[in-house]
Amino acid sequence: MLAITKRICTVKIFQDIGVLVVLFLKPVWNDRV
Repeated sequence: MLAITKRICTVKIFQDIGVLVVLFLKPVWNDRV
């Protein structure tokens, strides 16, 4: 049970990082294109 919870937390953290990366790269990508 604890392992599953830890895995879900890890996935959520990675999703948050992914969203931040997308938000950060989008303006750069728009400038480049």
